[in-house]
Amino acid sequence: MKQRLNQTLRIALLSLVVFGLYACSSLKPEGGGNGGYNKPVTINAACEQREEDDYYDKIAVSVNQNVVHSLDWLSNPRQGKCHFQLKDFTQVATQPQADLQSRKNKKCHIYVWQDARFVTVSTNNCAKVCAVNDHVLPILLDPHTGGCSKVNR
Repeated sequence: MKQRLNQTLRIALLSLVVFGLYACSSLKPEGGGNGGYNKPVTINAACEQREEDDYYDKIAVSVNQNVVHSLDWLSNPRQGKCHFQLKDFTQVATQPQADLQSRKNKKCHIYVWQDARFVTVSTNNCAKVCAVNDHVLPILLDPHTGGCSKVNR
């Protein structure tokens, strides 16, 4: 009897998990079914900003239809600084977002994408390229002006 109850509970739990996964997979994020990355980025941006805690960013980036033509990004969290330049990266994808891979460490990527409100430039897994990368925040750019977004971090 106890074994049958355990089996019934396992089947019920498995059914809930499967139903939950199905429900999540059938939801469409804002902007369509591809995570909101449905609009290719075209921007010439220059942004320089300093936060109250002295976190500092300066970026110049030029992108046309998700192809990155230039990138010079200095990020200076309080713990140190990172400097990312296009010459140190290779573009490995344009869809669903621009994907730049470090020439020094293939696990390090910079991504550029646009959603309904912002163009975002962000790093992923770049600690070996820049020791303080864990403290580097994504930059949100205004897609209309190419300047820094007005959203506080």
